[in-house]
Amino acid sequence: MKKILVGALIVVILLTGVAYYILAPSKVSPAILYIENGAVEVNTGAGWTAGVNEMELPQGASVRTKHDGTATVVLMEGEILSLQPETEVRLDKITSKKLYVTQLAGETWNKITKLSGIKEYKIQTPSTVATVRGTEFFFTDTELDVGEGEVQYGTREDEQRIVVREHKRALKEKFVEEDMPEETIARMKQFPKRYLKILKQVRARELRKHKFIMRQVKNRGVSEEQIEFFMNELDEGRQDEDEIMKKVPSPLQPKAKRTQMLTKEIKHITQQLKQQAEARQEP
Repeated sequence: MKKILVGALIVVILLTGVAYYILAPSKVSPAILYIENGAVEVNTGAGWTAGVNEMELPQGASVRTKHDGTATVVLMEGEILSLQPETEVRLDKITSKKLYVTQLAGETWNKITKLSGIKEYKIQTPSTVATVRGTEFFFTDTELDVGEGEVQYGTREDEQRIVVREHKRALKEKFVEEDMPEETIARMKQFPKRYLKILKQVRARELRKHKFIMRQVKNRGVSEEQIEFFMNELDEGRQDEDEIMKKVPSPLQPKAKRTQMLTKEIKHITQQLKQQAEARQEP
């Protein structure tokens, strides 16, 4: 059975390569909204309306969550902006190289992986600004908490600027790097599950873009269940996505590159969650 499934996976990849010549490169959406809980509203220029899960948002759009709402905006199909309840953000600039966001209220969790290929990510509140190139952090108008990497943090007028490192925080009232409280570290550890779920939705969306490919795959007898099995095998580390990519002729690999990159990140987060679970079980 396993050999059949592995063989079917190779067919999927090879079909992707063949389709490279007859399909235009998949379009990358500037921003996609994923509604997780409660009420979420969007404003694309004509006033506030109820958000719709997986709707595309243009540059300049705003998103806000109500008291019971949480949502995630995926920028350039790779960078994560998660909104806590009673949070409002505006997507000021979205390009292949730079992402600029204004956070007008509330708290966000930001995960910048550069899966999209961006060079700079900047998020600002009415009084402070955070600039990063690859990290994760909580951000409010009064506080910055860094989970990974480094964040340049300061006032919008550039009067004060400091670099805040991993597991450190800084408060607007004094702009001094200090240890992140244990309760904040614990909160930070809750977000990988949310991130993992969103990444899998983004990957599923990437696969759905190629309707011709998926139709051909199904015509070859590969079921949805088998495809899901393949992806789980990859995510759990029982299959190697790099070895699979080697089976595709190098000129054809760009078509499958995004799926490969997303799968690598999903595998990384899956392993991270496993390690956290094992650590909790240790006496």
